[in-house]
Amino acid sequence: MGKALYMGHYKKKQSDDLVNSWFTNIANFQSIAGRLLKAETEMEFEVFLEKAMSIDKRSTCLFIEKHQNELPKAHLGIAKAQLSKYLT
Repeated sequence: MGKALYMGHYKKKQSDDLVNSWFTNIANFQSIAGRLLKAETEMEFEVFLEKAMSIDKRSTCLFIEKHQNELPKAHLGIAKAQLSKYLT
């Protein structure tokens, strides 16, 4: 009789995991960044700022810089204070 075919499990490559993680982080960041702009209170802004920074500090810095004219002065002050820790 013929040889039995081995039907093993598909093993994902590490690069597959990295790509999936990267796309997930992008989607998460975009969602959080939109909420940063819509935050009504300083507390709400701080929460979303911390979440955005935990995903990607560099992207958060660039996002705040790009949208600084859309943020209330109080929120911009909070962002600059938080991000200055990482920019020095």
